[in-house]
Amino acid sequence: MKPLANNKGVLVDEPDYFGPRCFSETAIRTFPELATELTQDAELLHVQMGTLASAGRRAITRGDLTFLHRLFAFLEDVLSRPRLHHEIPNAVATSFLLPVDFEVSDTGRHAWQALPQRIKHVLARAI
Repeated sequence: MKPLANNKGVLVDEPDYFGPRCFSETAIRTFPELATELTQDAELLHVQMGTLASAGRRAITRGDLTFLHRLFAFLEDVLSRPRLHHEIPNAVATSFLLPVDFEVSDTGRHAWQALPQRIKHVLARAI
């Protein structure tokens, strides 16, 4: 607990809460190859999600299913958090890959098939 200014109460730590700061720190740790961009936009949830989307599009173009599986595992883990900030699923729905991004190649179609249902469900809300 941390006291608030002018004795107006205390700030209670919520260790299970997963918000933009946790998302940012976890994304930077998980994707060191994107750390420069992600760090530059630290805690800007939609911008960081856009960085992940761009990396996903490049992976689809290159045929890099290994990266795509890492990306999907990361998002699946994030979306499964019990105390998730409401803006994170919204960022996935509006700033991540769209179903059409997967239709551009065989790699994209294979990646769509490997996409966890939780992520597909969130992306379907964007359509």
